[in-house]
Order: sequence, then structure tokens, then C-alpha cells
Amino acid sequence: MGQDWILVQQGKPELVEKAIQNYASNCRNEKLKGFRISVVKHPSGFVAVTFPDGLPPYDIVNLIGWLNQPSEVKGIRGAVGWLTSPESGLRYGLKSDSGNRLGDTLIGRSSDGNSVQVYLPEAAICPISRRVDSPLEPDTSAIQTVPGLTFTVTLDVDPSFGNPGFKVTHSRDTNWNK
Repeated sequence: MGQDWILVQQGKPELVEKAIQNYASNCRNEKLKGFRISVVKHPSGFVAVTFPDGLPPYDIVNLIGWLNQPSEVKGIRGAVGWLTSPESGLRYGLKSDSGNRLGDTLIGRSSDGNSVQVYLPEAAICPISRRVDSPLEPDTSAIQTVPGLTFTVTLDVDPSFGNPGFKVTHSRDTNWNK
């Protein structure tokens, strides 16, 4: 597909919007910018979250994590996402790291075949030795033809925080929680 987006396997678009609004209300307030977000129920049953104005990689990865554990909104689960690094051009498929009980990491694969782990909330990235499959990116061409919800959120875009280039920041197999 090429554009950055999130797939939510279970949940209604209205609940996904509410969870995203909750995420935005918890963000830092250093350098604010508004972003449109679209939430569409795909004909295959999943909910697609797209970003017509783009979205910083920091927020995309943190939304994947947030939508896997929406503390104030029940009925949502199974968020995975795809994004392209604005610095390297590599495409990443990411999902929650089910082996991490703290829920603060994503795992996935880059388009050059490397398995990676992303530490939240900083969006720090390290390559990992174990092989991780990237979530399969479904065909999303039907999304443009399906009506959905579009709303605006205000997020912090301060480039001094959150790995804005979405590049590898740490050495292989970094232990984030030691």
C-alpha cells in the first residue's frame, strides 16, 4: 500500500476513534499540530486507521501500542501497523510483542528483511537476532470507497523527542527493561 496505517482486528470505528482521542489527550504539549485521522470499517471486517495528512512515526508506533491496550475503551484489540521511515525509506510492519509482559515494545520486520523491536514510548529501534515475521499487509484499495469517520487530533511534533526519522537507535538485542 505504501501509506502509513494501522489495522485493528477487533473493534467498532466509534470505539477506535474514542481510543485515539484518549491517546491525543495524553500527549505532550511542546509543539502542537493538528492531524486528520480516518477510521473505516473494511469490507473484510477489520478497522483501518489512516492518516490523510501523514503522522509522525512516534505517534504511529505509540498508537499501535495504545490500540492494543486501550485502558479506557473496551472492545478493541489486535492492532498492527505499517509505516515508512522518513529518513531511510524502509517500510516496517509492526505488532505488539506478546512476549513482553510490560506491553512497552512492538516487534516486526523492515522491508530489507531485518527483524526489529521498537521501544515505546520513545520509538527507539534496535535490530533483534530472533526472526520475527512482519504482519501481512492486506489490500486496502477498498478503503477509499467505504465511508468512515474523519476527525482531527492535536499532537506534539517536537523533533527533540521520539525518533522523528524512525531509524535504528540502539544496538542489536538491546534490553530495554534492565
